[in-house]
Formats: sequence, C-alpha cells, structure tokens
Amino acid sequence: MSTHNATDSTMESKVLSYFIEAVAMSDRMTTGAQFAILALLVSALYSIRKRWSQNKQSITQTKYPPSPRTNIFGNHIGQFDPIAPFLDFEKFARQLGKIFMLKLGPQPIVAINDAVLAKELFEKRGSNYSSRKPPYVGYDLLSRGSRIAFMPSGPQHKAYRKQMQMIMSVTRAPDAQKHQLLESTQLLQDFVDFSKFDQVDPIMVQDILRRYTASIMMTLAFGHRVARLGDECVNTVFEIMEDFSEVCLPGRYLVDVYPKLKYLPTFLRPWEKTTNEKIRWQTRFFEKLLERVEEQKRANVANPGLVRTLVDQRWRMSEEERATKYLDNVSISYQAQTIMEAGSDTTAIAMMNCLLGLLNNPDATRKGQKCVDVVCDDTQMPTFEDVEKMPYVRQIVKETLRWRPPILMGIPHANFTEDKIGDYTIPADSVVVGNIWYMNHDPELFSDPEYFEPDRYNGFTKTAYEYSTERSALGRDHFTFGWGRRICPGIHVAEASLNLLVARILWAFDVLPAKDAADKDIQADFDPKTRYHNNVVGTPRPFPIRLVPRSISKVELIKKEHQDALEIWASLGGLDLFKS
Repeated sequence: MSTHNATDSTMESKVLSYFIEAVAMSDRMTTGAQFAILALLVSALYSIRKRWSQNKQSITQTKYPPSPRTNIFGNHIGQFDPIAPFLDFEKFARQLGKIFMLKLGPQPIVAINDAVLAKELFEKRGSNYSSRKPPYVGYDLLSRGSRIAFMPSGPQHKAYRKQMQMIMSVTRAPDAQKHQLLESTQLLQDFVDFSKFDQVDPIMVQDILRRYTASIMMTLAFGHRVARLGDECVNTVFEIMEDFSEVCLPGRYLVDVYPKLKYLPTFLRPWEKTTNEKIRWQTRFFEKLLERVEEQKRANVANPGLVRTLVDQRWRMSEEERATKYLDNVSISYQAQTIMEAGSDTTAIAMMNCLLGLLNNPDATRKGQKCVDVVCDDTQMPTFEDVEKMPYVRQIVKETLRWRPPILMGIPHANFTEDKIGDYTIPADSVVVGNIWYMNHDPELFSDPEYFEPDRYNGFTKTAYEYSTERSALGRDHFTFGWGRRICPGIHVAEASLNLLVARILWAFDVLPAKDAADKDIQADFDPKTRYHNNVVGTPRPFPIRLVPRSISKVELIKKEHQDALEIWASLGGLDLFKS
C-alpha cells in the first residue's frame, strides 16, 4: 500500500467533513435535498478515488502491509462475511502472511497474525500499542464512554484497572474460589435434575451454565447471588452483553467508519434512537442494584461485592471529588457491568465449547475421568487443591480456550504514533488486531488445529498467565487472553473456574451424545460458521447432549453438598440485595 492511499484517505475525510457540515447546518433542509447532497458526496469520493488511482505511479511509495483486493472505493467496507468475519481474517492471514492491512473508509486496520510479531508490538512496544480506538456507537453512546474493555489509555482506564484488581488479581483470585466452590455445587445439582428428563431442551444446559457464571460475577460485583434458573437478573445481564457485542462489530454502523456522520441532523442518525432506548433501561437496571447496595450501607448490612467497597470509598466525598476519582454512579455501574461481562458470558461460552469438544472426542472424556478418579473417589468432590493434581483436566481447559476462543479476534489495540515493523509502516492511530482465532489455529504452532485434542498440552503445567509472561512468544499455551498491558484482567478467575468445573463435571457425569427417535446418537455440530452465533464473541448455538450421573453415591454426595451450600448462603444472609 502506497502513500497515495494515506493521502487519499485524508482527502476522503475532508470531503466527507465538508458535506456533513453542509447537511448539518439546518434541520429545515428538505429530505430530498439532504439525500441529493449525500449522493453528491458518494460521487465526489468516487472521483477522488479514481483520480488518485490514476496518478499513483507518480507518487513516492511508502510500504504498508499487504492488503486484500479492495472495493471500487479503494477500501474494504462490505468485504467481510457478516456471519463470521473472523474466518475472513483467517483467510487473509493464510494469503498475506504475518501482517496485513485493511481500510474501513479512512480507518486503517492492521491485523497481526504471528505470535512473535504480536509479542513484539503489544508487549515490547506496549507503550505505543496499549490504547484502544473504540467504536463510537458501542463505546461513546451505548457505554457512555465508561466500558473498560474499549477504553483508551489514560487516567480513567488506570483508575478502572486498579479498581478491578481488587477482586481479579492473582492475589485476590482465592477470594472468588469460595463462591466458585459453592456455585459449582448447585450447578452439579442442576445437572442431576437435568439428567432425569428423557427429552431435554438443549437450552437448559446453556441456562445452567449461565446461572453459575452470572451468580459468581454478580456476587463479586454486587454481593448478590442468582439462586435459580430463569432469574430476571441473568436474563438482563446476558441481554445487555448481547446488545453490546452486536453494536461493536467492525463496520456495523457507518458512523463508526466515518465519525463525522455523528453531526448529521437527528433524523439521519438512526443509531442514536436505538442506543438511547437501550441506555435508558440498562442504566435503570444498574442504578437499581447500586441503590440497594447503598441502602445496605446505610443499614450496616455486610456486602462482599466490589461495588460496596467503592461505595464505602466515596461515602464522604463531594460529587466533584467522586467524578474526579471515577466513583460517580456511571463509573461504578459500568465497572460492575464490565466485571459481569468479563466473567459471565465468556466463561459460560468456554464451558459450552468444552462440552462440545468432549462430545466430539470421547477419548478425551475418558482420559479426563481417569485423571479425576485417581485423585477423588465417590466420597470426595474435587476441590481447587485436587485440580492441581489433575494435569489432564487442565489440558482440557487449555485446549478448549485454544480451539474455540470466546472473543474471536480479541479487543483491538490502537497505536499512538506511526511505527515500523520490518519493511512495513503501520500508520499512527491504526486499529491493530491481534488475530487470536488465526494464531490459535496456526498449523505451524498447532497440528490439525480444528481437532479438539487435549493431548497436545502434555507437559504444560503452568497457568495461562504464567505462560503469557514467557520470554519466548512461542512458549504460550494459547493467545485467548490477549497480551501485555491489555491482557484480560479476569484471566486468573476465569481459568480457575473452568478447571474446577471440568473436574467436577467429569467426576460426576458421563458426557454423551443425545439420542434421536431411533435411539441413535446425534452428532453434535461444531462448525464455527453455521453452529455459532458470532459477533464480538462466538456463542455456540444450543446443542443436544446427555449428562448421565456416573453413580448413585455421587448423586447422593452432590445432594448433601448442595444442602451444605444452602446453609452457608443462609449464614451469609442469602446474598440477596432485594431481601426485605
């Protein structure tokens, strides 16, 4: 890609700005006149593109990363499969190599497809690549500039990250383990109940896993647990996450590509009406939870959640000081929301992917059960200490996260200044994507990458975080949690939760295909395009499965442990924000 492309983008942006300002000057302009101006805009942009293309040979060349073929406007808008854009990124990586560059309008997007290159940019040059370039609709509007996942570097991000470490750091992860132990006991009881049905709605498995993950994260955030399936809090949390993931897809809204469009007259900004409606009910949901935490504070009722800690910190602050320290209502609400997003949806997705993988590799299921049985018999349910003695269980988790990463291409980085990598120039203010899906499926790193094979992790005894700090980029187990300063803050809690769940499910159940009307096994489909609902995250569509208890004695122990858990929750006041 040459300098004419960069200059071209500047010209496009200028022309776009002039036309948008003309349209935005008056809401009294007729609809026909406004659309005539927009038509002229398209024509002008096309003429500029054609003129620069004709003269490109006379312009000094700057070597940008290679690009796939563009559309007639010289960019890649509309060039992605809307169902599975990550598969297009995989295709481009195989065609173009370690790095390639796309353009969505004037915005350069640079994809990093090589582990060594990713470590070089995101870690060794992290001071330049640690920011974000958030989507306007998803971040500025729907998130009110307060969601840490897409937050650019700065004082707000630093404050949020510090707050999150209060419950997510490696030293605080054990605090979450008591909740994971209790909630996984209820999950096992729910699965025992699930196993009694001859014909089961596949959505029940998803619902059971979502209750488990949402309850843990609601407890850590608000000190409120989700006690039953179908709880309205769970439905609301996952609906919010679905909305957020949908609007953050690259190119989902034209205003994300051409930010000047936000200055158009109101009736030409339909994305605002949509997001404003969502903001109102989402804000009310979190305000209600925050109000209950403050009521508990005034009543001297204990609460273990992060929100209570933040409320305690701001109790005697002025409104101005609260805003300065990012302890205002909006900041606290979105911080809690981020915690739930970080651990609810992605962990539930990972566990569903794990069950899919086990269905399609029965040998892995048997090896996992054998590993568990060596440590725990029918009289002992696996604990975190036991999991440390179960290497194959941890291998199953690592393979799950490699095989089907929940966040398909990670959250994009952004670079502050222009940079050189080898012969290529990366323009300043680019969106820089660590192509997680491709790197996790790179055949040079993982043989037969589409096959679910935990054996590939024989000898991998460290945690994902420990492998992320290896000096060699090729020493990592997988790339699912990201890199450097923007590595997933919930990495410790998430991996521990998955390890425990896999150990307990394999201890308690045989993971088997469902049966059809002819009593034949139903093969679970795991095609990443057709059997997943893909946006920013890839969620497997509900699939048929049987979870058959391995023994009556284990069922009895699960029942007893669940009763004990209910008594512990009762001693903690039920962890119910809405208890009168």
